[in-house]
This record gives sequence, structure tokens and C-alpha cells, in this order.
Amino acid sequence: MKIDEENITKRFVSVYYELKAQRVVDTKREFCQHIGITPSNFAIVERGDRMCHLGQICALINYWKVNPTWLMTGTGAMFYHPARG
Repeated sequence: MKIDEENITKRFVSVYYELKAQRVVDTKREFCQHIGITPSNFAIVERGDRMCHLGQICALINYWKVNPTWLMTGTGAMFYHPARG
């Protein structure tokens, strides 16, 4: 099975724009601080000149509660809300 890195990266970037639209974050810097990427490196990813990497993906899932199935495949909701016990 081939991993579609380009579309994963596009979805990765789209999380920032959704959080911005929902007014959860105000700036790219704020978004980037929580996923371990500098704003300048995020801009490179955003342009499509570099793919996001596993550490950034894990941080995105863990901090922003991004649905990993959606991130990898585009299926389902962008965010998930795990059951609270």
C-alpha cells in the first residue's frame, strides 16, 4: 500500500486553516508551537516544498485532537472527541 504523502500534507496544513476559521488559534506561530515546527518550516510545508513528518503528525493528532483516519485517508471528521471516562 502506497502512502499518499502529498494529500496527507495538504490535510495537515488544512488543520491550521480550520482552527484559524474557528478562532481556536490566532496565528501560525501559536499553531506551530504546539506541533514542534517553526513558522518558517511550516511555510515550506504549506507551499508543498516539504512533506510533514511523523513527529509533527503525532503532535497534531495528540494536541489538536485531529482524527488520524481523516489525516491519513481523508475519511471521516477532521477532529475527534474521544469518549471521556
